[in-house]
Amino acid sequence: MAMSEYTEDFEFTPQEKDLANSFFKLLSLDGKKVFTADDFFEYGLQRYLSDPSHMVGALFRKFKLHGLCVEAGHLHSTRDSNHGRELKLWKVVEGANP
Repeated sequence: MAMSEYTEDFEFTPQEKDLANSFFKLLSLDGKKVFTADDFFEYGLQRYLSDPSHMVGALFRKFKLHGLCVEAGHLHSTRDSNHGRELKLWKVVEGANP
């Protein structure tokens, strides 16, 4: 499931689809209806991206374009490395599948 480069295409690459399936399954198992990039990192999924600091946002944009989530506001990051910066909050679209 290693992802080597960013793509601007609307369609998921096979690796992005695997990540979407894994991420939304983990969110469901945890009963989470909203998420931020911090959740993606908490689950350890960034290890499958070659440049997580730039690719997570692009991947979340694809989630939105595919109708998997909608923007729901902003929160401050809880990760020490983010120094409390503001993150976009996303809401899972009920019944949507990657």
